[in-house]
Amino acid sequence: MTVQKTLLLVSRRLVLILAATTATLSVSCDADAGGVGPPTAPAEGSPALRVVVTTGMIEDIVAGVGARHVAVEALMSEGTDPHFYRPSPGDIAKLAAKTTDIIFYNGLHLEGKMVAVLEDLGERKRVVAVTDGIDRSRLRAPSEFQNQYDPHVWFDVSLWIECAKSVRDVLIEGDAEHAADYRQQAARYIAELTKLHHQVVLDIA
Repeated sequence: MTVQKTLLLVSRRLVLILAATTATLSVSCDADAGGVGPPTAPAEGSPALRVVVTTGMIEDIVAGVGARHVAVEALMSEGTDPHFYRPSPGDIAKLAAKTTDIIFYNGLHLEGKMVAVLEDLGERKRVVAVTDGIDRSRLRAPSEFQNQYDPHVWFDVSLWIECAKSVRDVLIEGDAEHAADYRQQAARYIAELTKLHHQVVLDIA
């Protein structure tokens, strides 16, 4: 199997498992809450945290780990190339809003046109690159990236799991009251990703 086919396989499987995992965790949370509602809405009152993220992939992690305690919104719609995405005035307003508690982005220059905006916002609020917690020795640095790391870490499910752990830890820092829930949801989410990782390894072998 070629590298290209392998990456395509991993990408497709990851998208499917993320969607299924988020849906499963949503049903579980709704059952625990005794009602039916969106995965990011709390059982009572307003969300404990309001989060804005850059991509849909990161939105899936936050929704899966944060569940009913977190309201999350992604700036980029499906099919948007994050490498060339420039935030609109409306996007910047969402990011800078007082109601936005945390901003998550991929990092490793994936959102190359947003670096200045994110750095500026980082002076005023919690802005986190989900890839910051990954040991750099585990990252690819192919020649075509000109001495930079490959930011497409979701192609390696084991690295995407590290991103989920980072999201979990940041949510706990921001909302310690629901720390146990975040840990439980993250454990479920990571368990599903681990199953995917094992299956991908078998498919590639």
